[in-house]
Amino acid sequence: MQKKFNGSLLILLVLLILLRLPSLFEPYWYGDEGIYLSIGQALSRGWVLYRDIFDHKPPMIYWLASFLPNILAWKMLGAVMAIVGLSFFYKIAQILLKNKWLAWTASLIWVLLFNLPVLEGNVVNAEVLFIPLVLVGAYCWLRSGVLKEVEDEMEQKWKGMVAAGVAGVVWALSLLIKSQALLEVGIWILPVVFLNLKELKKRLPYLLSMLGGGVIVAAGGLIWSLVNNNLAAMIDSAVFYSLTYTSWASMFSGKTVVIVLAGLLGFLWWQNKHISWEVKIMVLWLFCSTVGTTLSGRNYAHYWLQLTGSVALGGVMLIKQLTRKTEGLKMAGILAVFMGVAMGSAKVLEVRELEAKTAGKIIVEYYGNFIKYMNKQQNIFAWYASFDNLVKDNYAVAPLISSDEGEYLLIWGNNPSLYAQTKKLPVSAYVTDYHLYDRVAQEEALNVWLAGLVRKQPTFVVVMNNDDESAKGRDWAGFYDYLRGRYERIYKGEQLELWQLF
Repeated sequence: MQKKFNGSLLILLVLLILLRLPSLFEPYWYGDEGIYLSIGQALSRGWVLYRDIFDHKPPMIYWLASFLPNILAWKMLGAVMAIVGLSFFYKIAQILLKNKWLAWTASLIWVLLFNLPVLEGNVVNAEVLFIPLVLVGAYCWLRSGVLKEVEDEMEQKWKGMVAAGVAGVVWALSLLIKSQALLEVGIWILPVVFLNLKELKKRLPYLLSMLGGGVIVAAGGLIWSLVNNNLAAMIDSAVFYSLTYTSWASMFSGKTVVIVLAGLLGFLWWQNKHISWEVKIMVLWLFCSTVGTTLSGRNYAHYWLQLTGSVALGGVMLIKQLTRKTEGLKMAGILAVFMGVAMGSAKVLEVRELEAKTAGKIIVEYYGNFIKYMNKQQNIFAWYASFDNLVKDNYAVAPLISSDEGEYLLIWGNNPSLYAQTKKLPVSAYVTDYHLYDRVAQEEALNVWLAGLVRKQPTFVVVMNNDDESAKGRDWAGFYDYLRGRYERIYKGEQLELWQLF
């Protein structure tokens, strides 16, 4: 039995590796990855996050990037986290579905949804890092014994409390990657706290152990902030700025979420004896992951990775319930409603990547180009150009910029990948222009760029030709006067110009 289990999981692992293999050969091209690596290299050189260099996510993703030297290492981290996610998703699916072949089917669906390029699974964004951690914590939580319905819980209470503590640590780490992880964590805690109040006293030690694990991580983050004297900057950037970056307008308002969640918990509590604990978990998972996915009101494909676990597992559980008698049909109906909410939200946001025709085209082009590249039917530049037109210009100027002994580079516009590619630091706290425009008043933005340029005197300045933001009603004459008086243009491409100090 154990040998078959390992063999079935091995098939999924091999498939996952094959799906992610092309990503290990990708160039520097995706803006978010460029931001993480650019900020990471600044941290590795002693800069302090949020104080000396800015982004709006919690700190863990940048700490990870500070230990990784290039895009290949970053992609390998994503592959490792995907493998971890699959391993624990499979275990959770076995517990919830109580059937290894159904668990294997749900895991197969998850592998495809989570790793194919349709939802940008090939890109190592925050979702690829925090979702596997949430799954690790969920498995530890289920195994701890806090839910007595789980058949393979820890036999000794102290072991169960240790498992709950590990869940708390891992969940807290996931929150340090992206705040949306809080919704995923809540899926597993809410049933323990609200749905069986008579058992709450018995389960309290597990809850306290879990909270203790989270407090340890939080204390570590607090100490780091105090040592670096950036607590206020971290709260302002990672909390308040993130709230302004996030919009509830698309699918849910804040009040709507609270009302629906309260009503959902009330309904599950009312029907507590008639609904299996697995269905309760699944309904909460579908609801919370839908909220997390649509939280920003934007249609970025990678946001939908948060919905892959609940859709894969919920879909298989729905089929399982439909094969049962009256009780199963009732539970299937409940699941079907929330499956519809989850999938319907994609239509509301008009995510083009979820359209079948477009999805197929993305898959065929991505793997087709990779096969041509590996078979030497197209050269490396054609492979790189298949991702973004900007890559051509970046790889044309990067060798010259990298050869300079100077530490700094100014990119006038939005091209953070070039900082990471050339191992250069920005002249200000901003690696993208839109962060500067969001944080600084329009009339002050020019002063920030010019102050950094004058103070750092970088050998090279990159001016983006595709920077639409800086062209919208802004007078940058002062910058260009300074640039032309001290730099000469040595390269003009489709997307950028390279200027060199006299």
